[in-house]
Amino acid sequence: MENNNINARGWDVLLEKMIKTDKSNVIIDNGASSFVPFIAYAVENSMMDIITSDINNYESNVYIHVIIAGGEGLVHTLGGLNTICEKFNQDNVKIIAWLNPFFGSIEQAGAQFEGMEAYKKNKSKILAVMRIAEYTRDTFGKDISDMLTSNKTFAEMIESPSVSIASRQRYLIVQKNIFNMINSIDTIFDDEE
Repeated sequence: MENNNINARGWDVLLEKMIKTDKSNVIIDNGASSFVPFIAYAVENSMMDIITSDINNYESNVYIHVIIAGGEGLVHTLGGLNTICEKFNQDNVKIIAWLNPFFGSIEQAGAQFEGMEAYKKNKSKILAVMRIAEYTRDTFGKDISDMLTSNKTFAEMIESPSVSIASRQRYLIVQKNIFNMINSIDTIFDDEE
């Protein structure tokens, strides 16, 4: 950031680091404020083609995980899904949609996700749809919110002596559920290759 503006040259550094890493997994977690500039940079610079180029010894697919939030964020996150599917329409880019009902149901005009236009239009690009469980807000929801606002991982919260035993157990439950879903995606990845 420079003067409250995103410095797109910083993504050159990010791209370089991605290419020079061991290439097993690279995670870019960007928020709404950098979504549009990042997508514009990635498209303008053919980022997905650079990453998967045989010049970089990485001839494989790129997997983009997209969160679909329920409630008020539904329209916005469906728009993000549409943008990603439209902008990264290469065969080597696969999309995993994560349905997160924490802020409300993932329903539009009486249709569940698979019945929505955003899914139907992009179905061929969506490799998998993962459904995050709906947890009790007062317990699980509060714990996950605490973890996210403190920028901690599941492991850090589970190992923290300042976290109650009940909260640590809830972190273990959510972590296990999410990790099991991620492992099921690995099976899909194996089937794809």
